[in-house]
Amino acid sequence: MNSQQRSLMTESLVILKEKLHLSSWAFLGVLVYGSAGYMIIDPSASLVDALYMTVITVTTVGYGEFVDLSHSAIGRLFTISLIFTGMGVILYFVSNVTAFLIDGSLKKIFSKKRMRKMISRMSGHYIVCGVGTMGEHVIEELNRTKRPAVAIDINPCIEETFRERYPGAGYIQGDASENDILMAAGVERASGIVICTDNDKDNLVITISARQINPSIRVVARCSETKHAEKLRRAGANSVVSSNFIGGMRMVSEMVRPSVVSFLDTMLREHQNNYRIEECPVPKGSPMEEKSVGELKRRILLLAVILPGGDYVMNPSDDYRLLPGSTLVFMGSPSERQSVESIVNG
Repeated sequence: MNSQQRSLMTESLVILKEKLHLSSWAFLGVLVYGSAGYMIIDPSASLVDALYMTVITVTTVGYGEFVDLSHSAIGRLFTISLIFTGMGVILYFVSNVTAFLIDGSLKKIFSKKRMRKMISRMSGHYIVCGVGTMGEHVIEELNRTKRPAVAIDINPCIEETFRERYPGAGYIQGDASENDILMAAGVERASGIVICTDNDKDNLVITISARQINPSIRVVARCSETKHAEKLRRAGANSVVSSNFIGGMRMVSEMVRPSVVSFLDTMLREHQNNYRIEECPVPKGSPMEEKSVGELKRRILLLAVILPGGDYVMNPSDDYRLLPGSTLVFMGSPSERQSVESIVNG
């Protein structure tokens, strides 16, 4: 049994325990109450006889009076109280079981099983740790640009809303700093992980864990305090994003280049075409290796080519030939991006 199956079984048992725990104790209390009462009413009755009398009374089987109540009005009144109490407990027990089956608890268990099965088939996807204010925007962008994603969040209250809003995305409820949760999200097969919880220390731990499990994964980590940025980089983050720094740069841009900011905002909010500035690496052995970019420029707006050494070729001419290890920077829709990736990767 793998960790995902163990986790699913644990969740199922916890839900069942919460539903039936009180009912079980109540039923045990009825047995003790009935047995003790019959032994007091008839001191000659053994514990087994008193217990048996209690069971057949509560279950309304009625095989006969194993405790003599023929001359005891108190005994019969006690039996009446036991019947009402026992039936109430049984009804409470049955209602809990029915609620467990009908109110969605069982449905949630199977839903989580289907979710984990879907995630287990994912490869090359993106993981988002922390579905807060920032994480929700990350998921939204991945969803709109048709990139497979799995979200991890410790808050159980947002799971249902998340699944309704992003039916194609995966969701794991749990602590992303735990290796089992990261493994359940498929971190060993993922292309990248965005770590954007509100706590820098949690982000540091998640960064270390993700890097240890998948040394080749791209890690982008959120940093609330700039003094922690270098620690995150040393822990394995490829990129560290400071919300304060980004916010400051945005405010300056709004001041000195408002038209550009307005254009980019409009592009990001456009739902019909979803144009983005994208990138596509050119691997060694690519069909486009040593080929001119003219064909690509007829499909997309090619802005630049990043060379293997890090230099840029801005607005390359049609006869510019691509080197292996280069990266294309272009503007296009999700479908155009997928078309370029298909051409470049063969």
